[in-house]
Amino acid sequence: MTLPPPVELDVRSVLASGGSPLPMILAKVNELAPGDCLRLLVPFEPTPLYRMLAERGWAHIIEPRGAEEVAVTFYQRSSEEEPEEILDLRELTPPEPMSRILQRLAGLPPGARLGAWTRFRPVHLLDILEERSWQGSSREAPEGYWETMITRGEDPK
Repeated sequence: MTLPPPVELDVRSVLASGGSPLPMILAKVNELAPGDCLRLLVPFEPTPLYRMLAERGWAHIIEPRGAEEVAVTFYQRSSEEEPEEILDLRELTPPEPMSRILQRLAGLPPGARLGAWTRFRPVHLLDILEERSWQGSSREAPEGYWETMITRGEDPK
């Protein structure tokens, strides 16, 4: 997946001073031209914002950058087949990407779609997904990393 260079918005200082960055974020989203994307710099994952923007057709890519910073890039989904969330785990070494993917999947409802970018083909993850009757596929991107798309299945009864 190739995205244009994002418009960057750092709201860490607003949050640190006790303010709410939501009006600033929504104003910036409304200013974006079709096809533009927004990179939000925050000290934590803005989970409620994910849902709010997903309802407007936006998906996101999460890039952990350390204990006090997360970069979240929001982009407009082009189809319902695209995942609402992509984890960018290319900087991590195995087995950390698999652990983070499984942890994220545990919090998603059945039928949710999750994408993950890793440096290696996630062979063991695909085996685990198959054991759980969840759907997963991986392909090597032209840039040399692996794109994995997962649809979370029903929990065993």
